[in-house]
Amino acid sequence: MGSYLIITLMRTTGLNGLDRFFTSMFGLVFLVLLLPLISVSVRRLHDTNKPGWLILLNLIPIVGGLIVVVPTLLHGDKESNRFGPSPKVT
Repeated sequence: MGSYLIITLMRTTGLNGLDRFFTSMFGLVFLVLLLPLISVSVRRLHDTNKPGWLILLNLIPIVGGLIVVVPTLLHGDKESNRFGPSPKVT
């Protein structure tokens, strides 16, 4: 789906040659890094005892990103929570 969108975008904007290459590479890197980014964000939310579904708030422009950033910047729970033991405790 993502690659189809990128190819369609390139055809409609008239990109060619080097522009098409860099646009394709950007799209490829974006798709490769998307899953790890989501995974790390969900894990960080779990460290603060928040559900991973909060990551979907990023779909709300401006406000959603701010709502998700605040819990990820806070310290995680010092004790075990419903998602498991604290990674800081050894």
